[in-house]
Amino acid sequence: QQETDIIKEVRRISGQLTSEAKAHAAAYMKSLKDEKDNLELQKVSIHGTCEFAKQLVQYGSHTEVNVPDPRGVTVLSDDRLVVTCDDGCRVYSSPGKHVQTFGQGYKSNPQGVTVDNNGHILVCDKNNKCICVYDAVQYNLINKIGVPMCEDPRYIAVLPCRDTIVVSDYAGHCVYGVTPQSDVVFKYGTSGKSGLGDGYLDQPTGVCTDSLGHIFIADPGNNRVVVLTSDGQLLRCIVGREQVSKPRCVTTDNKGQLVVGELKGQVKTFRYVH
Repeated sequence: QQETDIIKEVRRISGQLTSEAKAHAAAYMKSLKDEKDNLELQKVSIHGTCEFAKQLVQYGSHTEVNVPDPRGVTVLSDDRLVVTCDDGCRVYSSPGKHVQTFGQGYKSNPQGVTVDNNGHILVCDKNNKCICVYDAVQYNLINKIGVPMCEDPRYIAVLPCRDTIVVSDYAGHCVYGVTPQSDVVFKYGTSGKSGLGDGYLDQPTGVCTDSLGHIFIADPGNNRVVVLTSDGQLLRCIVGREQVSKPRCVTTDNKGQLVVGELKGQVKTFRYVH
């Protein structure tokens, strides 16, 4: 009986050691993969920053403009620039000539700006908690989309193939999806409460979408960029504090890569898997 008990104990210890060895091996392989992915992101980031710098050197002189306190910028279909600033929304031709200023309303405080699927110009008005819709020819005000659920609306983006507008609420620590009728179709974040875990943001700023409807959110308080589905469900943190510091604005380029602008002025490019 004693011999049988010894054999059982040896088998138990052997099985336990085998399981621990497999667990350590799996953890080690994961750490190697994470390190590889991190190095790849850094490689793409450095390359993207260098390419962006080259483009500025090559093309920057053609579109150089001086704007008082710029907040947001978008490009129209004919390459006109629309820049939000402290005196309204300024329109510049592609060579950089100031064409017109619009949107100087009562207590207006324009922040983010984008173009919707109909070619209209959308401007986020922080003070009046609304999104102003303008035509892109005469710059007449067409509509105002109220976002009263936002404490501090800042930046906006439009989902492709639908009318949903994504708006970041900086002080409310949330991002909302709203319709042109001001209906909320989704909310990501916890209203009035910042945090690091899933379902939390910390002073979200820039937002953008890609051709597949993914939503990217700059989350500077957490030093990360998170990506949501088109209906506002968390997919993952796509870029973390190892790659970025205080991300403020995001967009996607014509190669499908994510471009991130940081508070200190660096611009980084990341390749991501859909």
